[in-house]
This record gives sequence, structure tokens and C-alpha cells, in this order.
Amino acid sequence: MLQLSDTERRPWAELVLPELRSINVVSTLKNGHIAIGTQFDGLYILDEKGHVQLHLDRNKGLENSTILSVFEDRAGNLWLGHSNGITLVELSLPFRLIDQRMGVLGTGYAARTHQNALYLATNIHLAVLPPAAKDAYPVPNGEGQAYGLTQRGNELLVARHSGGYALGKNGLEALGGQVGVWGFLPMREQPDLFIAGTYNGLALYQKEAGGSYRLLHEIDGFKESCRLIQWESDGSLWMSHSYKGVYKLTLSDDLKRVSARLYGTADGLPTNLMNSVWKIGGRTLFTTEYGIYRYLPTEDRFEKDPTFAPYFEHDMLITSLAEDPVGNIFFIGNKEVGVLESQNDGSYKKNHQLFNKILPLLNDDLQNVSLIGPNEVLFAANEGFIRYTLRDAKAVPPQYPTLIRGIYRTGGSDSLLYRGGSKRLFDQEFVEAPHKRAQFPYSMRDLRFEFTNTIPNQELSTQFRFYLEGLENDYGEWTDKRDRAYTNLREGRYTFYVQSRDLYGQVSEAAAFSFSILPPWYRSPWAYSTYFVGALAFLFIGFKRLDRAYEQKTAAITAKQEEVIAETSSQLERSQQELEQLRTEKLEAEIQSKNKKLASATMQLLNKNEFIDHAKNHLNQIIKKSRNQEVKQELQKVITSIDKNIAQDNDWEQFELYFDQVHGDFMQRFKGAYPTLSPQEIKLTAYLRMNLSSKEMAYLMNISTRGVEIARYRLRKKLNLERSENLQEFILKF
Repeated sequence: MLQLSDTERRPWAELVLPELRSINVVSTLKNGHIAIGTQFDGLYILDEKGHVQLHLDRNKGLENSTILSVFEDRAGNLWLGHSNGITLVELSLPFRLIDQRMGVLGTGYAARTHQNALYLATNIHLAVLPPAAKDAYPVPNGEGQAYGLTQRGNELLVARHSGGYALGKNGLEALGGQVGVWGFLPMREQPDLFIAGTYNGLALYQKEAGGSYRLLHEIDGFKESCRLIQWESDGSLWMSHSYKGVYKLTLSDDLKRVSARLYGTADGLPTNLMNSVWKIGGRTLFTTEYGIYRYLPTEDRFEKDPTFAPYFEHDMLITSLAEDPVGNIFFIGNKEVGVLESQNDGSYKKNHQLFNKILPLLNDDLQNVSLIGPNEVLFAANEGFIRYTLRDAKAVPPQYPTLIRGIYRTGGSDSLLYRGGSKRLFDQEFVEAPHKRAQFPYSMRDLRFEFTNTIPNQELSTQFRFYLEGLENDYGEWTDKRDRAYTNLREGRYTFYVQSRDLYGQVSEAAAFSFSILPPWYRSPWAYSTYFVGALAFLFIGFKRLDRAYEQKTAAITAKQEEVIAETSSQLERSQQELEQLRTEKLEAEIQSKNKKLASATMQLLNKNEFIDHAKNHLNQIIKKSRNQEVKQELQKVITSIDKNIAQDNDWEQFELYFDQVHGDFMQRFKGAYPTLSPQEIKLTAYLRMNLSSKEMAYLMNISTRGVEIARYRLRKKLNLERSENLQEFILKF
């Protein structure tokens, strides 16, 4: 390859690509890099100075090393044309896969940069990728599961299933002692000591003067598996257990024993399950099934950390956290993967949409994010590692439109009615436009819509949702289906809408297709007109027949009702007469009884007063004839006592009771009408109403017959009666 200028031509990239053979195509990319497609060596991407940025061939991901053409799409991806097939290279993504094609075997667990080389721990071996090398190679004695890598100065400790190891000149060297080491944690104030988290508790290792390591002793008092441990500022250790909670471990002064305090839901943690402990920004944080928590030493309790609440949902479970030297926090969660990019004001900018691409590839056992430099991490994957460089991260790729690719008539056999972009609909011209509405006969009411989105390399991750306006109210749930069928649509106007959502959560603008289903002949307008006229005629005839039948039935019912009413009226009249007769007889019997009682009471009064009057007269005769003065006085006392007794006689009250029962409330009405009448005058009115003679009234009132006449005269005065008015008739009519 030559570099041309106005004055000279000279070789370019000759030293970088000394063995480059048979260049087929060269293309300048949008970022200034140069893509070179070769006949035998695959694809090279060089920067402006000719340095190789990427090399792909049959051994590094390509199915064919012959590159005949190169095309860069609007998202920054490269499409490579081979002699047999096409390859998509997603250069727009800031991810690079480190797997078996680069010498790294198995599932990735942890990674660490040590002495400019990248060490990669998997479930198969420990591999090393030297600087500027294209491929990794196994570390001597590094076969087997390796869980963690710990660097302290120029030393690299490796935690493995078979125990603890240190990296030496001749490969890994066993530290001896414990089998099953999860990781190492250096003592903060004693650089030659390391705490090891093992399958069965904690152990203490020491670096000796000669540079070798040895196991000092196992630490007693705690035998739980200790995979995740972190120092606390007070010198204690935090250890998270997968299903019990969180332990706070306090070491004894001689580092031989530990005391443990278990924290759970009673201490503020939301659950005892899936809790993990991390060191972020110098603070100890705890990830739970319901977000990130912190420990409050003054209250000896846990609470939700408000710093990260704005960036995660309340039920977000984070399984791995790592902070790089510039403050960016990388995370792996049950719902999303991403990074919180540190901002100058102390806040974070969350970036997670791009990471949706790698979510299905991550290790689903021991998830881990390993820092290998500022803005650069390795995600443990099911096949090796995924390298992410924040400075290479680009914006989310642009959206691609959703397309309706075809409409089919379904039923006995599918037939294509419309193909997207075509100007033909059945056998007629058709041009898609917002105001255009296709028309389908009723026989084509079973339709199936096919749709897609041309997002590159997202065939399995793109989702769709759709709804048919005129039949459904809104979009349904997101689905992987790329077609939707409707059967037995009724006539009417419809619009089919479909949207797509890419891997990054971007929702496209809806694609729409408007159409009408024409009614069948028996539901066409002229058919409905015929039905209407026929219905009117049928209703008219039916109404006339019903009206005639109704009149006949009404007449029969009316006659029957009149007969029943007449019979009922007759029975009611007889019943009323019988009831009235019974009531009259009862009243007459009551009146007769009361009259008898009144007459009896009156006769008793008459007889008593007549007897008393005769007795008084006889006593008066004796007084006149007697000459004994003392006898006269005694007899006079008897007469006075008789008069007093007559005045206080209670027989009147009994008489008044019977009188009121016979004559109603005559006494009360008369007293109310003439309140000035005296009791003697009231008695007189009662006797007059009973039509008694003057003599009888004289006996009853204990006065003379003349006195009765005088009382009658005075009563007339008080009643203001004219001379022509009869007193007794007035009282009887009152």
C-alpha cells in the first residue's frame, strides 16, 4: 500500500502489515479509520497512522477470510461481502468478545491487569493476554477453576477450587493449607498478611521474607462459606450469605478467632436472601432483592441508601458492583446491566440500553465485573469475557422503521393480497398514503398481517405490539411474533397499527394500514331498505291483528270485571249492612245499659234525698213540739249534720259518670260554653236534660219546688234565652 502526497509517494502500513496479501477492497470509515478487505487474510481496520485496531479472519469470528466488498451502514456497522455469504460486524458497539478464539477457554469468573498483562480466570484455567498480543495462552500450572484474583504490589494471588496460589516466575505456586478458596483480602495495616474467604470460613496467610506465602492458621469461631467479604472502617469484616442474611465478623487481637453477629429482616434488611456486600466510594454497601442498603452504626440497623434510589427500581437485585478509579460504577442486575457514569456535581448518568446486547451472554452462575483500567471493564460471560471500554461507547444506534410487509387472506388457503411497497392491491392500483383506505369484500374478512423491522442482528431481540382500531381499544403486550391474524371481521372501517421495540428499548413510530370490510349483500344498504319496508308492512299487519284481538280480549275482560265488581259490591254492601246492624245493636245495648245505670243512680238519689227530707221535716216537728231546750239543740245539730252531709254527698260523682256515658261529653261542652255557671246550675241542666219534674229536681238538689223555679229563672238569665225560648228544649238540643 502506498501513501500519496503532492510531492511524493511512499509505503504506508508496510511495517504494520508486512505479510498482507491480495487486497480486494479499501474503504474509509466515518471515524477516519480505514477498512481493508483481503483475499486470504480477512478484514483489517487501521487508524490514520496505519496501526491495526482490529483484525478478523476465519480464526477470529469470520466464516470466510475472503472479503470482496465492505459497506458501512448508518449505525456504524460493517457489512462484509464474501465469495459465499455476508457477514455483519457490529463496530458501533463498544464490546469485544474474548473467548476461545483468543485462547480463553470456559466460563469467565474474574480478570485482573498485572504487570501490563491481562490475567483471565475461568472454570477451565487461568490464561494471560500479554500487551499487544493477539491471543492469550494458559498460565503454567493454571488448569482448574479459578474464582478470584487479588493484587498487592507486585504480587498476584489466585483463589481457586483447589486452594490458594501465588503467581511466580514459573507459573502458579500453591500456598498450601485450605482447599476451596473464594478470594483474598489484604490486612489494611499489616501488608504481609491476607485474610482468605474459603468454603469453610476464614483463614490467615502470610508473606514471608523470601517472597513465598504460607498458611498461618484457620480462624476459629465461624465456619460459613465466605465468598464476599469486605472490611469495615472499625476493623470488622462484613460477609454476605446467600440465604441467611449478613454477618458482621469481629477478629480477636491475635487474629486466631472471630465472633459473628447475624443481621436479617429484623435489623432492617428487606429479606434474608440474595444479599451481597461491596465497597463503593470508600463506603460499604449491601445489594438486596429490593435495592441497595447501607449500615447505620449508631442505630445498628440497615436502611435503603438514598444515593442510588433514583437510578434503580425498588425491586432491582444487583448481583455485581465495581467502581473504577474515576468513580464510574459498573453493575450487573437481574433486569439490566450498565454503568453509572460519574458526573462533576457528584451525581450519576445511567447508561444501560447498550448493555442489553450482552445481557444474554453473561455468566449466569458467578456474575462478576472486573476492572482492568479507567473506564474499562471485563464482564464475566458464559464463553470467556466481554470487554467494554467506556471511551469507545457511542450513542444508542438510530431507530429503524417498522414495516408492514404483507397482508394475506386466510381460510382454506392463504393468498397474498398486498405486499409492502407494492402499488398493487388485488388486481387494482393502490398507493399507500395516510388518507388512502383499502376496501376488501366480505368474503375476505379473515386477514393476516406480516410485519418486520430491519434492525441489523436483532432478529431474536426485536419485539412488536399491535392493535386493530375498530376492534381493539389499545396496544397489547410486547411479543416476538411478527404476524397477527384476525378472523370473522364484521363490516366496517379499520386501521391496523404496529410498533417495534429494539434491544435498547427504543420504540419506533407506528406503521399503519387502513382498510374497510364491505358488508355482505344481505347487510348492504339496499338490503336494509328492503328489510325496513318489509318490517313496516309486517308490523302494520301484525299491529292490526293484535289490535283486533286486544279489543276482543279487552271486552271479555271488561265484562268479567263488571260481573265480579257487581258481585263484590253486593257482598260488600251486605257486609256493611250487617256490620252497621251489629254496631247499632251494640250501641243500643250499651246505651240501654247506661240508661239503666243512670236511672238507677237517679232513683237512688231521689229515694235517699226524699227519705232525708222526710226525716228533716219530722225532726223539725219534734223541735216545735218539744219544750226541752237541750233536746231542741241536739236535734238542731242533727239537722245541721244532715244538711252538711247532703252538701258533701259523693253520689253526684257517680251520677255524673253515668250521665256522661249516656249523653257523651255534654257536661264538658256545656261548662266550656258557659264557664260562669255554678255547680248547682250545672246539676240543674243535667236534670233538665233528663226531663225530670220540678219535684224530682227539688229532692235531688235538696231545695224546695219554689227554689227549683227560681234556679230555672236564673239559669235562663245566664244563658241569655229569650222569653219565647224553652229552656228544656235548648238544653236537649245542645
